[in-house]
Amino acid sequence: MALIAGAVVLVLALTAVLVVLHVQSDRRHARAKSLAEATRVSDGFLTAWSKGDAAAMAGFATADTAGYIQAEIPKLAKSLQIASQTYKPGPVTIRGAATAAFHADVVLQGVGTWSYDNHLSLTKVDGHWKVAFTSATVYPDLAPDDTLARSRQLGTRGQLVGADGRALRGRSIELDGNLLGQVGAYTDDTIKNAGPLFQVGDVGGLSGLERAYNAQLAGTPGGTLKIKTAAGGTKRTLLEQSVVNGTNVPLSIDFTTQKAAESALAGLGALTGSLVAIDVTTGKVLALANNPLNGFGRAIKGTYPPGSTFKIVTTAAALMSGKSASTPLACTPTANVGGRPFVNAEGESYGTISLEDAFAKSCNTAFVDLSTQIPRDSITTAAALFGFTGKALADINTATDGPLPITSFGGSVPPATDAADFAGESIGQGRIVVSPLQMASVAAAVASGTWRQPYVSATAPANNASHALPSAVVPVLRQFMADVVATGTAKDSGLPSGTFGKTGTAEYGTNTPLDTISWFIGWRGNVAFACQAGGDGTNGGFGADAAAHTCARFLNNLG
Repeated sequence: MALIAGAVVLVLALTAVLVVLHVQSDRRHARAKSLAEATRVSDGFLTAWSKGDAAAMAGFATADTAGYIQAEIPKLAKSLQIASQTYKPGPVTIRGAATAAFHADVVLQGVGTWSYDNHLSLTKVDGHWKVAFTSATVYPDLAPDDTLARSRQLGTRGQLVGADGRALRGRSIELDGNLLGQVGAYTDDTIKNAGPLFQVGDVGGLSGLERAYNAQLAGTPGGTLKIKTAAGGTKRTLLEQSVVNGTNVPLSIDFTTQKAAESALAGLGALTGSLVAIDVTTGKVLALANNPLNGFGRAIKGTYPPGSTFKIVTTAAALMSGKSASTPLACTPTANVGGRPFVNAEGESYGTISLEDAFAKSCNTAFVDLSTQIPRDSITTAAALFGFTGKALADINTATDGPLPITSFGGSVPPATDAADFAGESIGQGRIVVSPLQMASVAAAVASGTWRQPYVSATAPANNASHALPSAVVPVLRQFMADVVATGTAKDSGLPSGTFGKTGTAEYGTNTPLDTISWFIGWRGNVAFACQAGGDGTNGGFGADAAAHTCARFLNNLG
């Protein structure tokens, strides 16, 4: 009997232990379930708050605070001008009621980022967790009668200044319109590109260099965010940003060169055109001008066939392929490659002439003959050394990606598809397109021996691209470009002594005969330049006419 009684006692003890363990397990399960629900509710609430979705926030809140949330959260976002907000969830703790920690990063448009730590209070409603939202949920010290008040102060805006240290604004309508750009009040549309430190109504850069360099020119607005009591006193300063005045941005523009270019272009009358000047040894842009002034900015944005000015690149390709200045070429009245006819601009014919003479006389058929003697990829290889990438030199919307924070085409030389296409490219026709700025950089490359990416800042950007030309090629090209002015196509253009250059006549359009663009590119001293006349629906005539004479006026204006 004693054994039986002991067994009964043991069974009862084990049963009691199992009951206790079961109860403990149920409690742990209930706590885990409760914690999971509290976490889900708090996370959902904070996610909705990060999106500024007051209706979704209200769905996670107690019934008596849901209306308050839907009324006050939008008001708060508007009054504080919240650009973005992130509420990152932290640990959830349950001790009767529940608390859910969070970290807030609230970007106030035009002031800065307000960061702080706080927690949500959760309570059970019908057995489920709900957020009990109060003013203290927004910030721990915020009482029901308190308000959040922000203030702002703008700094003094800097100026875009030229190489002489003087502000450029107002000195040239051409620079104002096609380089500096506009300054004005931000609207709901333009504020999107201004960044979080600016707000609607602020005055800032809307286009051109004013927009590209806006951060430096505008400086940093100052502002505060404070808790104000019902009596108007300051309870606490939550955010304080000191105002920083903007600074001047020095540019490479030389105003004397700029006015010389504008005056030279005036001689074109009603004919459209452009002139770009850059520093030979650095790539600094000295002048950008268009005709009519403050019209379409073709000097940097235009895309045109380069015509015979591209023979500089073709000649470089030939020299790199083993040809020489004395290589004989056939300058016939016409030439035919792959069934495509080619002619000289004025039907001239000089028989068999050297490459040097073909360049000076700008004989198309001689260069077509040359195209049959050099490798198909030689022109694209040479063009790459002169900066022809097919990409923009830089883009105003991504100013940090390039040294010229304005849209300017870098020139495109697609690989030739057949012999006829290659022949067309050899004389700057076919699918080749360039900007005047790009062609000015080609002239500068011959002058200095190195192609440098143009830039408008006072000093060269760290990422400025450059390519050294083959040392054996440079002196030959220089001599060829001297020949053009001394005895070749530009000899009667009025260019001052010491000028090197290349004329070009590019055909375009569908008229019969085709319309033309007049080109002249070159350098004198430390100033390289490119002039384009015609295009955009107008006829520029021959390169030795409008463009070369414009460059002569420009150089004579410089003195």
